[in-house]
Amino acid sequence: MWWIWLLLGLVVGGTLGFVAFALWLLREWDW
Repeated sequence: MWWIWLLLGLVVGGTLGFVAFALWLLREWDW
């Protein structure tokens, strides 16, 4: 069942990537 780990990795990686992008966006934008 390697596909379960692949799916889990994609979900975790996507979440981390989204959080990192959101933090970068908050830092770049001047509120």
